Amino acid sequence: MRNCRSTLDWFCDCVVRITFVFAIPHISFGQSPSDPWAASYQYDVGMCNQAALDSNTPQRFQPVFGLDVGAIWLGRTTPDSQTLVVDQNGNALSNANQLKGSMGDGLDASLSFFNLFRDKPIDFQMRFFQASDMTATQTLTATQVIPVFYGGIPATPTNSNDLFYQSQIRSFEANAVFRTPFRLRFLTGFRYFEVDEIYDVSDNVNSSAGVTAGFSSRAENMMAGGQVGAEGTLISNDNGRVFGSFKWAYLGNNAFGAASAADSSGGLLEEIAEDSISSQLLDFQLGGALGLSKRFSIYAGYQGLVASDLSLALNQNQNASIFAGTNPIFKSDGQWHGFKVNLVSIW
Repeated sequence: MRNCRSTLDWFCDCVVRITFVFAIPHISFGQSPSDPWAASYQYDVGMCNQAALDSNTPQRFQPVFGLDVGAIWLGRTTPDSQTLVVDQNGNALSNANQLKGSMGDGLDASLSFFNLFRDKPIDFQMRFFQASDMTATQTLTATQVIPVFYGGIPATPTNSNDLFYQSQIRSFEANAVFRTPFRLRFLTGFRYFEVDEIYDVSDNVNSSAGVTAGFSSRAENMMAGGQVGAEGTLISNDNGRVFGSFKWAYLGNNAFGAASAADSSGGLLEEIAEDSISSQLLDFQLGGALGLSKRFSIYAGYQGLVASDLSLALNQNQNASIFAGTNPIFKSDGQWHGFKVNLVSIW
């Protein structure tokens, strides 16, 4: 699979540099007690800082800085039905809807700068998360195991094959956040979203330590664009709050797909699909933060992602032909649902 980390690392580095050059000099790290707004928004030292996020005034002592670090677990929804493998009599041995697989996990981290300006209730936030190893495997045995792969079947079927289907997600966003008097915060900003998949069918009889015979494919989506959204507090008190968020992103997608068939001698038959398309992403969150102290709290909640017009490995397998050499991107939709747990620090 192509290495996409260098592109993301470069962009993250640029965003961090821009933030520190332009945002940090304007952050208000404290207000004078004589400030006419300050008295209205001071709060007891025992109160969790989560409660302060609903204030729509920039004139308050704190918070000025936030850091969330934790883990996220995501699972893809069940793939659409499609016969993947048959036996010598044409009976289905495997269907794509059996390859939902396990949940993937990874890092979830965000960085926030509150009260960028003394006279405007504006914050800035960045978030990165990834979920790897959403994996499903199957070992199939029969007199003849015949995979149906990109419109082709093996010339000489064997009696044992392994199926391997894996997905991973990476996401980065940077947003300006505008607080309102109604416990509602609106945001707009940049979104990067990446979906990579692998679908392999290994011939266990003809494979060896040096050569894996069979079929392999991959699909990649590198998406970047703008997003808008909102976050609203449902319940809050001195100990924390329950809140939800919704984001919609419109993204340019550098979509890619490739497949190859290898025989026992290592000979290859390959096809490639590549195109620049438009995709959309919906991001949902619902959860709560419970205060551990004034500056620290624990967050747990639901995370949902719905993306349209992607290059996904199983959909390419169903519609593309390995004999064509080149194929278009056959668009498909994807959904991932799960949860996240973070330690939240607000200063």
